[in-house]
Amino acid sequence: MGIIRSVSLVLMLVGQACTQGSAVQIKPIDSDALQTTPISQLTARERRLAAAIGKSIHTACESHAQCKTVAQGFNPCGGVGHYRVYSTATTDVENLQMLLRQYNQINSFLNKKMARMGACVIVDKPATVCVANQCVTRSPMLK
Repeated sequence: MGIIRSVSLVLMLVGQACTQGSAVQIKPIDSDALQTTPISQLTARERRLAAAIGKSIHTACESHAQCKTVAQGFNPCGGVGHYRVYSTATTDVENLQMLLRQYNQINSFLNKKMARMGACVIVDKPATVCVANQCVTRSPMLK
């Protein structure tokens, strides 16, 4: 029984190390290239970045302090598009921030260039908690 637990623990730790070490890299685009790149390429890049952000976010946690939120994108009317929940224990935060900078730059540019429309609502930053070893947003009813 003790050997099985030890093997399980080792496999879990190896799995976490592999997940954390697999940072998604997308080459940054500079401001000049942003102006000259076709819209179709920018929208495809925006989708790739959104997917990379999703893959880079992990929510496994051991305490509330490890749970954070980060803004992704912009509402065409102004303000944050939405918030993503992640764990500082299992997410490569530096890589996540780099991907978000790129995504937000392209998203903001495309919102203006394409005159995107959206619901003009204020998106409140959610509070986070660690529940059953996963970072989640705290329900307003739990306040």
